Amino acid sequence: SELISSIASGKIQKNGVCILPNGRPLKKAIRKEYRMMSDKERERFHAAIIHLKRNGEFDKMAIIHAQFSISGGAHSGPAFLPWHREFMKRMEIALRQIDPDLSLPYWDSTLDSHLPEPKDAVLWTEGLLGTTDQDGHVVTGDFADFVTFQNHPHITRKVGAQGLPFRDSDIEYVLAQHRIEKVLAHTAPHEGCQFKAEYDALEYTHGNVHIYVGGDMFEPYTSGNDPVFYLLHSFVDFIWEIYRQRKQSRYERERMYPADNQLCSSALHFGSALMRPFEPKRNVDGLSNKYTDNLYEFAPRPSCINGPTCGSK
Repeated sequence: SELISSIASGKIQKNGVCILPNGRPLKKAIRKEYRMMSDKERERFHAAIIHLKRNGEFDKMAIIHAQFSISGGAHSGPAFLPWHREFMKRMEIALRQIDPDLSLPYWDSTLDSHLPEPKDAVLWTEGLLGTTDQDGHVVTGDFADFVTFQNHPHITRKVGAQGLPFRDSDIEYVLAQHRIEKVLAHTAPHEGCQFKAEYDALEYTHGNVHIYVGGDMFEPYTSGNDPVFYLLHSFVDFIWEIYRQRKQSRYERERMYPADNQLCSSALHFGSALMRPFEPKRNVDGLSNKYTDNLYEFAPRPSCINGPTCGSK
């Protein structure tokens, strides 16, 4: 909290509360479903993303994700969730430097999965994340002129061509697990590992959603070009947090991590391995309760029981 306070030019009072320049206290970020934001909230979120794009910070984060797309503890093993939690925290702090009231919204794509044609979701319209032309270029909306870090003139998407959004069963699988190795999963085990690759693991099912969006999101190397990356990963982080709250004590949340085993994952996924490029953090530091104690929490997932708008406007 002190970090955000200093970044946002706030002043810490004796009681530990940070007072912003506008006289209001700095609060935890509340991550809402993207479609549950008010128009004003969404405009401010888009404006901050555009600001980060223009000052180079957005591309800097995309390049970090690209550099660690095939090495390090970002993918293919137990550190996937803690690594992305730290990565997302840094992006959220960058947004809050610009507008302290902001948070990283999440995209609960299980809502889309219930539509007759998920690709027709309101998400992919001009007023939200933008529409694409016949070549998959994002040509409307606030991100239409985003040049990728590879210098392509547009973000690309091929929504619905392959893959699929999260299904309710994907979430239920995670929340039904009792062994940590099924959540912080060995998703690229070698022969001889006692844990087999399970395609219901959150790293795999989140990959289906990357493929579902397609284009830049299809490959880990390019996925950070598209702001929807952050909406997807905010939801992945939320699913993990629901598991932590329901299935683990505060003590267990910070300490339960798969045992080191080179038959099961690269040594870069071991608990005490450095969380590159976020050294001196180690992978187990991504299990800390401090993230959701101090920095952010999640608004409840929308319910569609009472009608097709699911509580949005």
